Amino acid sequence: MKLRFFSKTLFKILRNEMAPKKRFMSGFECKNNEITSDIVIQVIGTGASGTSKSLTVLTNHRNYLFNCGEGTTRLLKEHGIGDVNDCFITHPSLNNTSGLPGIRNLTLHGPPKIRNLFTFVFTKGSSTKINVCDDFSTVIQDGDFRIESVPIIAKKNVLSRSVNEETSNLSFPSSKNKKKKGGITVEEKMDVRDISLAYICVPSTLSEIGKCGDVKSGEVFIVIECPTEDFLDSLLETETFSKFQLSNNNPKEMLSLMVHLTPTDVFNHWKYKDWMSRFPSETKHMIVNESCPGLANEAVYRLQYKLNCIDPEVFPLLKTDFELPQSCVDSRNVILAEPLLRYFIRPKSGCDRSKIVKLEPDKYLNEVANIPGWQKNYLSLKTSVAERETSVESDTDYPQVIFLGTGSYLSTVMRNVCCILLKINKDKCMILDCGEGSYGQILRYFGSQETAKILINLTAIFISHLHFDHFGGLVKILHERQKIMEQTDPFERPLFLLAPPHIDKYLKLHDNISPINLISNFQLCYGQRQMMNNQYQTILHHSDLLDICTVKVKHNIIAFGVVLTLKDGQKLVYTGDTTPCDDLIEIGKNCNLLIHEATMCDFETQPSHAKYHSTVSQAIEMGRRMDVEFTMLTHFGTQHGPVPIFSDDCLNVGVAFDNMMVPLSRLHLTSAFTPVFELLFRDYDKTL
Repeated sequence: MKLRFFSKTLFKILRNEMAPKKRFMSGFECKNNEITSDIVIQVIGTGASGTSKSLTVLTNHRNYLFNCGEGTTRLLKEHGIGDVNDCFITHPSLNNTSGLPGIRNLTLHGPPKIRNLFTFVFTKGSSTKINVCDDFSTVIQDGDFRIESVPIIAKKNVLSRSVNEETSNLSFPSSKNKKKKGGITVEEKMDVRDISLAYICVPSTLSEIGKCGDVKSGEVFIVIECPTEDFLDSLLETETFSKFQLSNNNPKEMLSLMVHLTPTDVFNHWKYKDWMSRFPSETKHMIVNESCPGLANEAVYRLQYKLNCIDPEVFPLLKTDFELPQSCVDSRNVILAEPLLRYFIRPKSGCDRSKIVKLEPDKYLNEVANIPGWQKNYLSLKTSVAERETSVESDTDYPQVIFLGTGSYLSTVMRNVCCILLKINKDKCMILDCGEGSYGQILRYFGSQETAKILINLTAIFISHLHFDHFGGLVKILHERQKIMEQTDPFERPLFLLAPPHIDKYLKLHDNISPINLISNFQLCYGQRQMMNNQYQTILHHSDLLDICTVKVKHNIIAFGVVLTLKDGQKLVYTGDTTPCDDLIEIGKNCNLLIHEATMCDFETQPSHAKYHSTVSQAIEMGRRMDVEFTMLTHFGTQHGPVPIFSDDCLNVGVAFDNMMVPLSRLHLTSAFTPVFELLFRDYDKTL
């Protein structure tokens, strides 16, 4: 009874604090004849496995974004959606916010203290500028919309802190709410993740005197997320939606569309269904969650079809089995979202499916076949590869190096940010860095069933440094691994996280992370190992390695490279981000594979040491000084274009692409691909 009483009291306190103050979004104010004539809601990510739930609202004047999870900004670039001015977060979870580092100069609106989620996301050197507005007690208005945020409050854990007290340092923000009830302060006991916001979006119109006036009937839409069943009682008690509902058979305003970002299990709950039934039958309901199809990254598949023409083993076709919907909708007024599905609010309402993403393999292959000189160069490539294969001393399948992300800083249409999967053998694998979107890359490469095996067999994750393009996908991978383990594997398999200091502070921002063995990279430094021998041997045993050590490299924050020695004596070196580093040369001498960053072009005017990165020539020279068998270049900046430029006589240097798999025994063959890469992507800007 005390819990119920306090829950209702807290809800009243929050509602009393929400007097309808008015503030303006970034951008313009309404002027005569500037009211937008077009308003389109467009689905970006559907929430299907490997994608996030996000949508844009496009008008004549500006673009708005609702939620920005992993991969969202990459999709915005691919589909030609311009700068986003305002982003509205429904619930401050990782799935809704982890794509924000890819957006610059943005006003962010969301639940209280949402800025706390970005402690590790926006680093000192980042050019991203975000103005966070976490006071949801206001009505937000600009020349296109009046947007009212409606809090929906979870009631389950009001009297206690987060389930794992050590994983949350977020609290309710307003000092006004430090009102005690029985000695309990609201600020101390209301965790920020207990609040979700619904947004009532009312398009602006012109009144007779030429100012922003009332909305036309049927143009209002609502975006709502009810994350768990704990929010349902609050949803049913919220009176703000009543003006759109059938109370007294006379709704005060007509609602055109309700966009549901609510998970399937909550959406199907009888309380949620009861709430939906209160709206008129004319109201459309769009579902955006894991029950939807999720084929969104057409450009990624298109690129892989083309690369597959070069070598089907090195560039296997990507999987689509995880993209299929898990359920169907049989109601006439319920719409199942698909990527790029559009719903028009103005000039008149209705769905448009003309831009929905579809794969066209024949079209992609014809584009390759019609490239001038393709057949001649392809035959020359096969001859070159055949000559090199005669010198192969070993043709073993393992270890395999799978490049899942080869870009730097921000994902592009062509390259995701850093992620490398090392398959040591068929039963053991580890990850070297995992930037934003890495889990989606794994899903596309392996498909859902094989991805589950990969996560179960994952023994270690190495994080080189705390820049978001190197660790932004970590929590997603940990969450997905935990779900797989709970469903399929009753045995506890240790996972070692080798990372810089302070990664624990980032992990504590996120709940429901299973126990992991956190090892500081300092503990494994070459010649200065700071751990007990039995713990070190445990890491080696579970990872099937002969040796593992780290080395500090030269970057603008604390950063490490890593050297892995396999049980057969082969040695692999991964640099992370660095300028040329003598310590790395010493420790990596005579390695079989050097994976070196090549962020910068040789012709860039700013010296590489000023940006704490390496040029292509510096990376190649590092390999020469280390006497490596092969150097693979990765972590390319956008200034490179599709293929970095370097000398044709570098026979032991290769260029990494996303979704590229190379056994160590075939590394030397990939250097023959470079001329064909250059031909294939000669008109890259026009075709992708």
